[in-house]
Amino acid sequence: MKKRLKIVLNCLAVLTFSCSDSNASNTEIVPTELVELDVDSVTVFIDSTEVFDSTITIDLAVLMDKIDMDTIYHVPFHLDSIYMSSFEEIEESTLTNLEVQYLSSNLIDNAPTEWSTYTINSFIEIDSMRLMDTYDDYTNTIDIGMIQESDANIHQKIITSKNNYILLWSITYSTVEACPYSSGTVVFGTLFNKNTAINTATLGENSGGGDAPYWANTFITSQINTTSILTSKHYESGGDTDDLMGEDIIDVIDEEFKISILDKGFEVINDN
Repeated sequence: MKKRLKIVLNCLAVLTFSCSDSNASNTEIVPTELVELDVDSVTVFIDSTEVFDSTITIDLAVLMDKIDMDTIYHVPFHLDSIYMSSFEEIEESTLTNLEVQYLSSNLIDNAPTEWSTYTINSFIEIDSMRLMDTYDDYTNTIDIGMIQESDANIHQKIITSKNNYILLWSITYSTVEACPYSSGTVVFGTLFNKNTAINTATLGENSGGGDAPYWANTFITSQINTTSILTSKHYESGGDTDDLMGEDIIDVIDEEFKISILDKGFEVINDN
């Protein structure tokens, strides 16, 4: 897990190198130290260096009650641009800190999920500070490039077979509104077999960031079928200009990833 986080942090660091702010070159994203948090008599350890992999129990009935019964679907289900745009009006979390830890406790080992590990850690840290009434202190001393807002929400239940369903949930984040800046929404799918959470994968993303003149956008969608999921990633970046043509240079990368849906959990088929 630590390797995954390092990869994402390095990506964020790329956005800081050309900032006109003189402090940018000295800015580092430093993980929060291990903190003991007592919430409703449940002791939780907050460690930003890795996503939780300890055993966490929640009231599954309470979690499922948060789903609108009108938003239960069957496969095939296309998590597309229209679906992603439906999150724009959500302004606060519907998932608790412990529920996010529970849902993210077993992430599959594929590229899209590795990229989004940082968003899970960020929500756990930010929400923990809110619970401990230290969030205001954090925002008063926050530096450029650091996460300022992070919310987690539950969405649809996608039934894939008699015993299996996928619970879609998301994390929306944004950094300090300064140079550099990044924000976005990442959609995760947790596979349940007989009402037991097995593992989780990243199935959607709409994010972007920049440090003028450099910018980058990531868009991920997924086609969910009975036995597999095909995930597509579209990535664009720019900021340089062609000296001869006088046009902006835009780099585009398109990739596809596939996982199987088994009773024992998601299983990576191919990972570009």
